[in-house]
Amino acid sequence: MKKHTVVLHLSPDLEALFMLYLIRNFAAVRERLDVVDEPELKFIPAGPLRADDWPDALVGMSPQELEVKGFMFMDCGGGRLDQHDKFAVGSSMSSLDLLVHFCGLEQIAPELMPLVAIISSNDLSGKDVVRDVSYRRSPTPHTPRHLRNVILGWNILLKNDPAKVVQMSNLAFRGLAKHIDAQIADVLVEGLPTQERFEEALSEVDFAALLLADNLVKGVRMLDPSDAATATDFRGALELALRAMEADWDKAVEDYWKNSTLMEASCARKIDGVTVHRQITVVCGHSASSRYGAVTRLGNDGYKLPHQGKARRPKADVTIQFHDEGHFIIATKGIELEKVAKAVRRADLMRQGVKLSAEDELLLGRTGHLTFTNLAGDTVQALYLAEYGTAFGNGFRANPYAAATALEISEVVKLVLKALAEE
Repeated sequence: MKKHTVVLHLSPDLEALFMLYLIRNFAAVRERLDVVDEPELKFIPAGPLRADDWPDALVGMSPQELEVKGFMFMDCGGGRLDQHDKFAVGSSMSSLDLLVHFCGLEQIAPELMPLVAIISSNDLSGKDVVRDVSYRRSPTPHTPRHLRNVILGWNILLKNDPAKVVQMSNLAFRGLAKHIDAQIADVLVEGLPTQERFEEALSEVDFAALLLADNLVKGVRMLDPSDAATATDFRGALELALRAMEADWDKAVEDYWKNSTLMEASCARKIDGVTVHRQITVVCGHSASSRYGAVTRLGNDGYKLPHQGKARRPKADVTIQFHDEGHFIIATKGIELEKVAKAVRRADLMRQGVKLSAEDELLLGRTGHLTFTNLAGDTVQALYLAEYGTAFGNGFRANPYAAATALEISEVVKLVLKALAEE
């Protein structure tokens, strides 16, 4: 059966939306994926499939069975184009890479491959898609003005209308592709373009810079130069998204100074077989802002204080952010959380009546989504460790329905501090 429905996670991100753009705008991609020309869209929480999201006739089916029924999972659900749970920490394969490999995008749209590399790297590492040097002098001085943040802002503004986020991002990608084509054409020399000339033209294009807000608007304007209203409306939607991200930053700053506790902790790591302990700063606080971790990692230190008129604070090495009593995220910049995940997962699962076998214990440090069965026979979801290993918990925005932890806040904090110090 042809795939009649594309399934994405709630709050779809840059990677998932670009994958959908490729399907919608390239017939050859649809043909190789066996997707109908105008597929329906379905949005589900990230993580293991929930019965609540499927009709009775489909409840209990595996992702593979659902794909046979006509559903194509994009970066979610455990389908063939979902990286999660397929690879180890540090994997070089994103969900976008899986799509590229499966449908042979190098032959279908070679001009987009540098953009694929940027988006895939962002998904795997969490690094910005482009270095924006001018945003600090803009109306959004804490929000780099590029497409990834624009999409995050749209998700804030349109959290109950992800289809609108898809619509806006598709326009952005279409304009981006048009802008790329124009830049390649400007570089190509006269005469028939050879492969060598084409590759030379690609090397001259600054693909990362094309993701900046002003260039996105230029691309949309290129789609139809006579339609000024569309470009104007797009710029307005883009600015609203960036301002939503800036407001989220302001909320994180407010929470940082009102609801945060700073702790000194010991962090152990092995260097050439020798255990080395170093002192780190752990920040724990309550905030619903998606930018709380970034604020804590900035701290209030250095030659030019980020928060003028406030006391000095060291930059956070580890942030424990509670959204409410049952949902949290632990995030770091460079400290892998395998030991933390093992400790907190173990305590949380045991509290829910799971008796862990020796084999189960070995799984606790794995990234991805893990499930266990408790003594009552119920399926229990373990807390999630992200593929890059530096984010862990159950408060991720793509899964607002994650089960609450059975642990209290104080227990989570103690477990984290103890696990970080363990050799």
